[in-house]
Amino acid sequence: MAIIQEIAGWGLTIVSEQKEFGEIKAELQKALEDILEQTRRGSSITHQLLGFVREAPPTLQRVDLAQVVARALGFLRHELSKALVQVEVIKPEGELWINSDPRMLEQLLVNLLSNGLDAIKEKAQAGGLIQVVIQPLEKAWEIQVIDNGTGIAPEHVESIFELLFTTKGPGKGTGLGLPICRRIATQLGGEIQFQTRHGQGSTFLVRLPFGSSPRVTLPRVVDRDTSIVSLIASHPPSPLPKAWD
Repeated sequence: MAIIQEIAGWGLTIVSEQKEFGEIKAELQKALEDILEQTRRGSSITHQLLGFVREAPPTLQRVDLAQVVARALGFLRHELSKALVQVEVIKPEGELWINSDPRMLEQLLVNLLSNGLDAIKEKAQAGGLIQVVIQPLEKAWEIQVIDNGTGIAPEHVESIFELLFTTKGPGKGTGLGLPICRRIATQLGGEIQFQTRHGQGSTFLVRLPFGSSPRVTLPRVVDRDTSIVSLIASHPPSPLPKAWD
């Protein structure tokens, strides 16, 4: 896979720099870009499958949850900007300490954010919005990832955490994202739940134990990147659905 990716990248560079290809230059560029994209996707699927099978134990350390969220959003910055999706992060002020595995946390959040982004793109309407709500409970952090995308059809609700199950078209979904999220949440001593309304959006809720007492202060408005991410705490998050109480 890596060899194919390297050759395609090398070919794309040559084609881009040459002028004598004429009318077929655009077609060659598109073909090589498609090859690169599919090899990257194949590589990603391979790594995810290996990670799922190996089930490596978490490496626990003191982590600022807010920074993990920021890194996850940074990883998807280009895709979010391209899709014109607004992101709001609602959190308490200050550092949000948790004793956890930062790599696993980031993977969990990237998967949930990607899932929300795909649902919004599938809906194909203006005004796409993803909210990440972080709040402390008695013994755990609660993270909600909320999107206003397509939601999940009733007939698929029971299957979304099944390995390799996907509602996306060929070449788009792997059926790995949500099963990996559940595996990670369990490995970190937490849980993941969801609520969805078909045609209106979904909320995925993750609860993870502190591991130590957090330092939490009153919320305030923080704006780090107005082009994509608005970190706000000017209003409290909506109450949990009764089904999660």
